[in-house]
Amino acid sequence: MSKPHSRPEAGWSAVQTAAVLILCRLAAFFCAEQPYSAAYAKGMFTAAVLTAGLLLPLLIAPQEPLPDALRPLYRGFALLWGSLTLVRLYALLTALHSPYPLLTLFLLIPVLLELQRLPQAAAARAASLLLFVTAAAFLLLPVSGIRTAKPVFLHEPDSAGAAFLREFQQCGELGLLPLLRSRENKPLAASRGAAAWLTVRSAVLPLTVIFGTMQNGRLLHLTGNPFFLLLARTPLSDALRTDGIWMLLAVGSTVLCLTAFLHFAADGTGTRLRYGIFLPFCSFALLFAAVPESASGLGAAAVLLGIGIPWMLRLRSLCAGLRGRPLFPHRRHEG
Repeated sequence: MSKPHSRPEAGWSAVQTAAVLILCRLAAFFCAEQPYSAAYAKGMFTAAVLTAGLLLPLLIAPQEPLPDALRPLYRGFALLWGSLTLVRLYALLTALHSPYPLLTLFLLIPVLLELQRLPQAAAARAASLLLFVTAAAFLLLPVSGIRTAKPVFLHEPDSAGAAFLREFQQCGELGLLPLLRSRENKPLAASRGAAAWLTVRSAVLPLTVIFGTMQNGRLLHLTGNPFFLLLARTPLSDALRTDGIWMLLAVGSTVLCLTAFLHFAADGTGTRLRYGIFLPFCSFALLFAAVPESASGLGAAAVLLGIGIPWMLRLRSLCAGLRGRPLFPHRRHEG
């Protein structure tokens, strides 16, 4: 009796690719502690547009194969960024006055272990569903707070340059974009998903920061989670509040982000090694919690892995193609 042939993985659709990338960016956006200002939105928009300008030529061109020697770098980065995301989740739970934030993280580790048994397609499908719910929730924000918005708060002073650099420190999924595209059997779908992710970064998030600035611009020098301060000032009504729903969305997107990064970190390894990454994962999380400055270089690493190395591979391919062609091709002389 012959064994059935295993079907190759079909790859993620454009919606699934966009959902994973966008939710990873939203997880960092929800956990960010920097107060909103117009300069913050300006720096975020400038960084997103610059990223789009550098990535779009790569997304339009055929995908360059990622050398096997570079894959451990991407897997190591995924592990480090996942550890940093876990620390940011703890900071979010603390800012939201969760009763036992540390106990919540301890209970989350077995959940992440169980999620590692599922294929990456399961996380992509869950991310697609959560993305549609999150998009609907974002549409309710201007409806509930447009009457209380005050444009005078847009003139609060802040540093756009610091916001520009901070945007690159928040988008760790940029460093995994080449690894994600190289694993796809649908390169066009991956490019469309990345284009949707760039659109959210350059349009939706800066507009949200602008809207939050007009709501609580006077809270620029106060501590707390700025996004949930925005929700506190824009309830749907006196009896109906959406804080609980947004807390579920923020924690859910962060858990899906952790699942995706751990899947990428364990890519191509066996079951034992897949579970073995949790020891360095927790160790780096403790390091980032004790010494926050140790994670300052991850933003530069994301830019190098997501933009620098793909451009190097692309230029190497172009140079190899030019070397294979004659500089002055012979022309046929007419008699």
